[in-house]
Amino acid sequence: MKVTARTQSIGMALYSLPFLAVIILSLLFVWAGNVEMIVAGVALLPAVLYFFRVRWSRYIVGVFSAIGFLACSIIPIARGTAGRYFWLIWCPIWLLFAFSCFVSFIPVRQAPPDAAP
Repeated sequence: MKVTARTQSIGMALYSLPFLAVIILSLLFVWAGNVEMIVAGVALLPAVLYFFRVRWSRYIVGVFSAIGFLACSIIPIARGTAGRYFWLIWCPIWLLFAFSCFVSFIPVRQAPPDAAP
């Protein structure tokens, strides 16, 4: 199975949305601290590199997405009944990480040389 380059770009953009939200909310409401801003910056760096045509950075995005996906999956188990609304709130972010992890490890489908652009 292979994906198109557009699908992979969409996956990279979706991956960067939660981290961009942290930065934007921090600029508007002084919400995040230093650690959150550093994590957001480090997490956004591979996505920015991907959009500047550094294609190997998609694997780093995939690893960060897998870590985010696992963290979003483990938190409700660790919190027990206190986290019963966790899935309602964090399910969209969980799905973003799942999709970006999925498409970042799949190779891009190459167009045949005789195909018209």
